[in-house]
This record gives sequence, structure tokens and C-alpha cells, in this order.
Amino acid sequence: MSGSRRVLDLVPGLRELALAQQQVVSRLQLRELGIGSDDVAAQVRAQRWRTIGHAVVVLHRGGISREGQFWVALLHAGPAALVAWTALEWYGMQRWERRDVHVIVARGTSVTPLPGLVVHESRRFRMERDAVQWRGLTTVRRPRAVLDAASWEKRPDTGAALLAAAVQQRLVGVDRLAAELATAGQIRHARLLREHLVAVSRGTDSLGEIRIASILRDAGLPSPRRQTPIRVAGVRRRMDVEVDLPDGSVLVLEIDGVDHDDLRARATDTLKDLAAVTTARLPVRVTPWMVRHRRDQLVAALRGVRDAAAARAEG
Repeated sequence: MSGSRRVLDLVPGLRELALAQQQVVSRLQLRELGIGSDDVAAQVRAQRWRTIGHAVVVLHRGGISREGQFWVALLHAGPAALVAWTALEWYGMQRWERRDVHVIVARGTSVTPLPGLVVHESRRFRMERDAVQWRGLTTVRRPRAVLDAASWEKRPDTGAALLAAAVQQRLVGVDRLAAELATAGQIRHARLLREHLVAVSRGTDSLGEIRIASILRDAGLPSPRRQTPIRVAGVRRRMDVEVDLPDGSVLVLEIDGVDHDDLRARATDTLKDLAAVTTARLPVRVTPWMVRHRRDQLVAALRGVRDAAAARAEG
């Protein structure tokens, strides 16, 4: 059997295991089916199988699927669970994928480095409490996946945007995130994540709106109000973000995505701006690209607006 091409058929249970795990198995699983290290070595010499690290065997020589990469990570690092961006990808979250596979293990677990694998050690991680089986793979629960990814982002506004996206994409509700955050202990960006969770609960789900709040804070302006209602040509609309200036006027920042390039949308925007002016608001339109790539210039410009308003208030 050691070098047989028909090993998947000759060993009871092996084909079923291979199908369930994208043809990625552990040496321990093979031993439980009666396949020892000599049998594995024979298949590797015959160039039918290959090994990854000390514990993983791939039952073919071709490319490994994305799900197969997850199996490699879990079997290599185990006991482990998919975490953060990788867990969210497995749950179906879009546009927040990371190329590396992230797994979490208990503090003190020794894992041999593997290319493309990021291992996070955690004192508060308990497999029986924090991990679940989802579509065949072990992953942390959704609230923890979201908060881990958000708190591990370098920029707090990016973490807040991820949190909002998870809610917007219906991966997890605000209440569950709030409960998870309350028991998470000391994590990065905790205060800002709490603030943004409140904003999300009030309907803020735009990445631009969340980043604008951080920009306004750096410009020395007060916390903004979001989604303020306004009447435009008899129709109820909402202003994205508005903030009070020192002279009593109100600055309105509208974040215009690509859908605002349409001529009808631009006509609506113009009417919305005129309606804002009639209520003593000062409308300014910015794009998500500007918010992300011209952040420093936008902060400086807003400081100028703040200072000019302060001068008017004193004069």
C-alpha cells in the first residue's frame, strides 16, 4: 500500500477525509487510518503527495485552494482557530481579505513558522469558549473576529470602518459587538471603537463618515452629528456629517462616492446644498479618495475653517 496510486481507495475513510478537508490532512489523522510515516514517505518519493512543516500532508502536488490554505494553517498550528480577517473572510465578509492566514492559539503554544501563516497568541483565548465550527473549519465567533481585526488595524479609523462594514454586511449585530467589547479587556483603539459602535447603532455605516470623524478630531473640531434630516424640494434627505463652528455656524461635510457622478445625483446634491444654505449651514463636498489619500491637507484646511470661524466670533 505504501506506494500505491490507489491509496485513496484502498484505505477506508481516507477519500472521505480528503474530500472534507480539501485533500489537506495531518500525520495524526493518517496514523489513525493506519498510514504511517513510511507510507507517507513513499507517496512523497513517488511525487504524489507532499508535506508542509512537520504535521501536514497534502494528498496531491498541485496548487492549494484558499480553503486548503486554511486547513494547512489549522492543522499546522493546532489546536487553533481562524481569527480576525481570515475568520471574517470565511464567514463571507467582503473587501477586507488579507493574503496571509491568521490563526489564534493559547498563550505559550509553540508553533513553527510557516510562510503565509500569522499566529496570534492570546491569554484570554479558550478554544471551548471562543471557537466554533463553521462550514467545517474551526474559527472564533463572529463578534471576536470583528473586534480582533478592528483592534489589530494600525489606524483606529480603519478599525472603526471594519466594524461598521461587518454590521453593514450583516455578519454580526451591534448588540453582540457591544457585549464582546465589554468583556474584551484592554485592547487597542477600545475607546474609539466604543464611540464608533454607538455611531453605527445610529445608522452610520459609511467608511468615509467614520474617517471624517477622526479627521475632524485632529483638526480640533467637536464631535460631529451624523445623518441630520433636511427637507430638499419637499423630500426628506439626510446630511452625512455636520459640525458646529466657533461662530455658531454649521459646517456640513458630504462624502460623495462614485454614485454621485451621475447627472441626476449631482442635481439632487445641488438642491441639497442649496437647502443647507437656507438653514445657515455651510456645505462642502469631499470624496472618499480625498479622505483617504489627502488626509493631512484636509485636516489643515479644516483647521483654517475653524480658526477663521473663531476670529469671526471674537470680532
